[in-house]
Amino acid sequence: MLRQKVFPLLCISLLLCGCLPGPRATLAPPTPTKTPKPTFTPVSIVVEIPTPTRTPTPGPSAERCPLTGEELSDPSLTARRPIAAKIEASTVSGPQSGLSRADIVFEHLTEGGITRFTAIYLCRDSEALGPIRSARLIDLEIVPMFDALFAHVGACQRLLEFIAKSDIADLDEYLGTPGYHRIPEREPPYNVYTSTDALWSVASERGLQKAVKLEGLSFSEEPPASEAAVTHISIPYSRWYTAQYEYDPQRRAYLRSMSGEPSIDAITGEQLTVTNVIVLYAAHNETDIKDNLGVPTVDIELTGQGRAIIFRDGLAFEGRWLRERRHQMLRYVDASGNPIPLRPGKTWIQVVPLGMEIETR
Repeated sequence: MLRQKVFPLLCISLLLCGCLPGPRATLAPPTPTKTPKPTFTPVSIVVEIPTPTRTPTPGPSAERCPLTGEELSDPSLTARRPIAAKIEASTVSGPQSGLSRADIVFEHLTEGGITRFTAIYLCRDSEALGPIRSARLIDLEIVPMFDALFAHVGACQRLLEFIAKSDIADLDEYLGTPGYHRIPEREPPYNVYTSTDALWSVASERGLQKAVKLEGLSFSEEPPASEAAVTHISIPYSRWYTAQYEYDPQRRAYLRSMSGEPSIDAITGEQLTVTNVIVLYAAHNETDIKDNLGVPTVDIELTGQGRAIIFRDGLAFEGRWLRERRHQMLRYVDASGNPIPLRPGKTWIQVVPLGMEIETR
């Protein structure tokens, strides 16, 4: 099978950003090259931001999770700092642990045409998270959105330097952060795991724990008016990897699959369900940072604005994402600049290159 032939090469590419010999040096930020490969062909878009015609919907109260809009049995949960955990996404590493407990999950392309997750935890605990893997450039955008604790295992050398010079609260296992463990029955590099309790404990010991003010998301139980009914979403990240969602009206949720195989959480043994799916279009640029095979690292732009399609309740809403500042969360608005509300629950954000054609029906 094709997957059996290509995965050994992909796994080699994945391993490269986890090996970090040599001392750190002061280097300039990555410079985008002028000619990206076809997989990441940018398509320029210019969108005018209209002035909203009405006052935006207020954010959740203290009794609701700011990331899911769900009621909290214990409001003190929001007094802790969010966790952004870098989790392997390939089918050879599955089933992953803890994705069903995440409030928000980002999925994005990496080198070799496969993807990786950055999972955000605040209002739910998870007894296991993993496999934990290396960071990517997009995490310099995602982690500050939530002022989160960043859990990962190393990165390419220059990215490690960028993280060290930033204000990111870094909990890097590669640099000796406690709270991680290896599972002997799993092959490296898919054997590093942790938990939300372990990470929050380390953060407290290091004086990194704090309440974070999170703004930007809007929620409503009932969807806006829409005639665009969509029950199937297929996102072809590459010829060997596709993320898929099927809407289940009885659960009012989307069942997630990877390349035709159900996405299972190792903790529950059940298929992942998602309340909201957002397809977010962003420029993907190659940089002068390369791995040991000479493959350029991809820089994904999440500052500014761009196209977004929001799926909830079996409906599709065409909109735009907005993010003007580094520490600002993504917002989603319609053509008039009004917020597109999400249904209270878990949200998965599928970051895709500009111009990618997804399949819906």
